[in-house]
Amino acid sequence: MMQPFEKTLPFKTDGAYHGFAEVSGMLHIERDHLELEFEVKDSFLGALKSGPKQLEIAYADLSNLTYVRTLFTSRLEIKVKRLGVLSRFPAAKDGMISLKIKRKLKEEAEDIATYANLRIAEIGLENLEG
Repeated sequence: MMQPFEKTLPFKTDGAYHGFAEVSGMLHIERDHLELEFEVKDSFLGALKSGPKQLEIAYADLSNLTYVRTLFTSRLEIKVKRLGVLSRFPAAKDGMISLKIKRKLKEEAEDIATYANLRIAEIGLENLEG
C-alpha cells in the first residue's frame, strides 16, 4: 500500500464549448481519487463565470495520466476507461482531458502522473487478487 501523497496543481484548458469558454482550476490528488476543482468562463470577456464545480475521478476509472511537453506547451493528459466519468467536465473529448500546466510546475505534474499511474496499477492488482 502506498504512502499518502498530497499535491495540488493549477491548470487551464481551452476548447470548452467549441472554443467559447475556458476552464481553469486546481487538480488535487487524493488517496482514492483525483479531484478537479474548476470554474468555466467565457473566452471573450471573461466576465461570465460559472460557480466553482468539483469532479472526483476514482483511480479505478482512470486509464492513465501522461505529462506531455512540447516546444510551446506543457500538458497533463488524463484518460479514463468510460466516457461517463468526464461527462461533467466541459473540455472533455473522447474520454480524455488535456490540462495546460505552467512549465515551472513540470516536476509537480510529473510527480502527479507517476503517483496516479502507480495507484492505477495498485488498484488493478488488488482487483485481480480479489
